[in-house]
Amino acid sequence: AGVQPEAFLFLNVPNEIAIQRVVGRRTDPVTGKSYHVKFKPPQNDEKLLRRLIVRSDDTIESMERRLNQFRDNVNAAKRLYTNVTKEIDGLGFLTMCQ
Repeated sequence: AGVQPEAFLFLNVPNEIAIQRVVGRRTDPVTGKSYHVKFKPPQNDEKLLRRLIVRSDDTIESMERRLNQFRDNVNAAKRLYTNVTKEIDGLGFLTMCQ
């Protein structure tokens, strides 16, 4: 009650890019490591490649539904927090610490 956010950060990524990022995800159930078929492909190890899994909701159709819900919700939040909203370009690449 009475909590006011200092910032509302909005990571701005076009739907097509968000979908591409999600549908390419793969996980190794043995090690827990995450891969992406384009951005962080797994090594060419046949045993590893056979065991990689894709989440059941990492489909284009599911992502389109999720993004529509997200856009509806985020637009309402942006209207509430106009004075503290910061948009961040989400098209760059992060340097990952490993």
